[in-house]
Order: sequence, then C-alpha cells, then structure tokens
Amino acid sequence: MNPWPLIENADAVYTISSHLGFEALMAGSKVHCFGATFYSHCGLTEDHAAPGLARSRRSLEQLFHAAYIDYSHYLDLHDRKPVDIETALDQLLVVRDQRSRIEKRVYTSGLSPWKRKAMTPFLIGPEGPPVHCRSLAAAEDQALISGGQVALWGVAKPMPSRAPAIRFEDGFIRSRGLGVNLSLPCSLAMDGEHVYFDARGESALEHILATHPFPDELLARSRALIDLVVTRGVSKYNLKTVFEAPVTPLGRLKILAPGQVEKDASIRYGSPDVKTNHELVARIRKLYPDAFIAYKEHPDVTAGLRSGGIRPVDADLIVTQGDIKHWIAWADRIETMTSLAGFEALIRDKPVGVHGMPFYAGWGLTDDRFPVSRRGRPLTIDKLAAATLILYPLYVHPLSGMPCTPEALVEEIALNRSMPTSAWTRFKAWLAQSINRTAVRIRDSGA
Repeated sequence: MNPWPLIENADAVYTISSHLGFEALMAGSKVHCFGATFYSHCGLTEDHAAPGLARSRRSLEQLFHAAYIDYSHYLDLHDRKPVDIETALDQLLVVRDQRSRIEKRVYTSGLSPWKRKAMTPFLIGPEGPPVHCRSLAAAEDQALISGGQVALWGVAKPMPSRAPAIRFEDGFIRSRGLGVNLSLPCSLAMDGEHVYFDARGESALEHILATHPFPDELLARSRALIDLVVTRGVSKYNLKTVFEAPVTPLGRLKILAPGQVEKDASIRYGSPDVKTNHELVARIRKLYPDAFIAYKEHPDVTAGLRSGGIRPVDADLIVTQGDIKHWIAWADRIETMTSLAGFEALIRDKPVGVHGMPFYAGWGLTDDRFPVSRRGRPLTIDKLAAATLILYPLYVHPLSGMPCTPEALVEEIALNRSMPTSAWTRFKAWLAQSINRTAVRIRDSGA
C-alpha cells in the first residue's frame, strides 16, 4: 500500500536507515534512527547510533535541496531528456491520478492481439495490469473471483450481468493515423453503459457536462489547451495529406459537410433521423439553397476501407484530401450528423449545425436540427472542452506508453517525431493492417 497514510497517522517512526524516515520528517513525524543515513545526526532525528563522520545541524529544507535537487538527476518520463524535479513530479502525479481511475483489476474479453496491445497501457491500475480472457464468460468469472471488473470495447456487446463492467472507445485526440490502419491510440474514453456517442442514455461525459462545477482554474487550463490544439494544428487523426483550398464564387456561404462511415455506431445510436451522408447534404441544401457545400469524405472511406454510402448529389464539391482541420478553417460553417468535426469546429470558433445528437449538441453552442430534450444546461466552449479533453478521456504518450496530459500529447503529435523500426517490424505491421482491413470489410458487410 501507499505508505503515506501510515506515516501521517503514526505518533513516531522507527527505522535503521530507510528512506521512509526522511519522508516521515517531511510529513512532520518524530523519527528515531538506529543507523546512520543522510538525514540522521543533523538535529532532526532521535539518533540511537554513532554518526560515523561529524555532521553539522541542517534544516529539513537544506537536506531536501541537497538530496532531491543538488544530488539527484531527473529524466522526462517520455523522451528521457533531462528535466527539473518539478516536471518529474508533475509527470508522476499524472501517472498516479490516471491509473487510480482504474479502481479494480480489469478483465477483457475476446480482444484481438492488436486491440490487446492498444488497450493495455490504459488499463493498468493500482491492482495491476489487465488480464485478457478469450470470452466474456471467462472474463466475468475471473472478475467475480478477484473482485475485478470487465472491460468491453465499444457498444456492440451488452454489459455483463454477473460482474461490474466498463466500456472503452477511441478518444478525441486519437493518434497520427487511422485506427483501421492499426495506428495505436493515444487516448481512450472510459464509460459505463453508454459511451459518448451513444445518445440512447446519459454517458459519463454527458453527466460531467450537465453537473460539473467547472472552477476557474480548470477553465483557464481548458482555454490554454484549446489555444494549443489550434495553434499546433492538431485534430483527431492528424493525417499527412495535401490541402488545396477550392476557388468559390464570392458571396456564397461556404459549408463543410464532414462525411461519416454510415455503419458506425455513432450514427446508429446518435442520429435518430438523418442516417446517411446523402441525406445530410440534401438537408443542408434545403436549409441553405445558395450555399457552396463541400462534402469531405471520411478518411476510412477515402482509403477504401469502409463505406460512406451513396455519394451526395447536392454537394458542389466532393473532396478526399486534406486533414479535417484544413477544411474547418476554409468553411464559414459546418453541418454534420454526429461527426467529431463538429466539436473541432466549435473550438475553432466556427458555427455548427447538428442533425443528430452528438455529445456537444444541446448545450446552447450548436444549431440543433434535432432536439436533445434532456440537455439544457448552457455551456461555454471552455466548459465543453474542459469536460471533453481534460476530465473525460485517458491519455498515454506515444513514446513511452505511459499516462500523460492532453497538453503533452498535443505537443508530441505536433512534433511529428517518427520512431525507428526494423524491416521485420514494418512487415508485421503491414500484415496486421491487411488482416484488420479484411476483418473490417467482412464486419461491415454483415452489419
């Protein structure tokens, strides 16, 4: 267990030379030493052994500075470059705080080898790393025996009835590259029965948005994070694609319609009315008959990996190139079903019309074409971003696989550093991608 509760509640601490003795001094405890250590015989401890060398009296602050700052060296948790003690402590706190959110040992069910690799860094908690089981029944059994919990991916499987469970899904600053191409995620959302895109019930994100007090310190951090995301040019997938702004007639309103994968759960469970890209663009044309509408195909569709349905006939332009952030910057407004592009547009101060029930609709920030009656609390962009990017997701750093802040992830993605890999590793990645693409096509054909 963490020794600090023991130290803080002890009347005195007795040690030979343990470092816990110095931590007890920092906690204000009375410390008895039966050996000689760096903090004994300096006037701070009750010493029961000879000092060896003569020592001068020192304050606690002097000893701390000598041991923790002058004597010690610290490395960045992720890129292993030298840092100061404050940075090292901040990083350790992030690890502790994120892993403490995994309150019980996690047992997964039926995950592919790649999905196990992707999820494991997020599922390490105080009770240890996750245990990957072959079936839901086996995961339930193990969770019941150990007092653990079952982890499910997405919303396809029902929650188990015999053991507590959590659901996981991709986060909002996911990676460099597409998930279908097996780019490892750097953020995941952890939830209960309903994840953030499942509007059939309240998700943990929706609960935060509806109830959290949002103190000023959090809002200041949220505003700084928004500015960082925008200035660094970071989005969900951060694809390296060429962008050429189209020439449009002067005076016409420029509308971006982000395409979606029509068989995705976000449309099935988050857009009760409009369910196809074709219908979305038709609705936009009725609302804005004179606008210039650019339909941006979803990257998975452009890559030939998933289906985007019938191409919209009411769009002035159908585009496949450019990261979504480029098209958001080009547009005067965005109209979408449930795409995350709507949220990315909001934090970039663009007006957004919503034809479904994404997590960011219903809070007074969007033009809601479909009513979201259970939401009504007026929010600001800073509050929306605080919940969505800071309070709700889990993050790991792409270099270390260790928990990190969203700010650290944004900075790393913006640096666009590449990790050296062997030819064998690249071949295995290509093979895994090919298998996964085939599996996705088979799954979509039967959905």
